[in-house]
Amino acid sequence: MSDNNNIQRRLANVLQELQEIVDDSIKIRKQSKEVKVQNAKVWEKFLSGFFSFIKIREKETGENLMWGISLLKIMK
Repeated sequence: MSDNNNIQRRLANVLQELQEIVDDSIKIRKQSKEVKVQNAKVWEKFLSGFFSFIKIREKETGENLMWGISLLKIMK
C-alpha cells in the first residue's frame, strides 16, 4: 500500500468518527442554550488545536501543508 493510500485510509476512518461526533453535537445542542454554548467552545478548542498543530509542524519542517488546498472548495 502506498503512503498516500495509507493516509487516505486513516483520514477516512477519522472522518467517519468526526461525522458521528458532529451528529452527537447536533443532538446535545438541542438540550439548552447553555449546552449549545459549551459545545461550541469544545469545537472551537478542537479546531484551534488542530490548525495550531498544522502551523507548528509547518514552521518546524518548512512544509506548507495547506499548499494546494482550496478553502473555497472545502467550504462549498
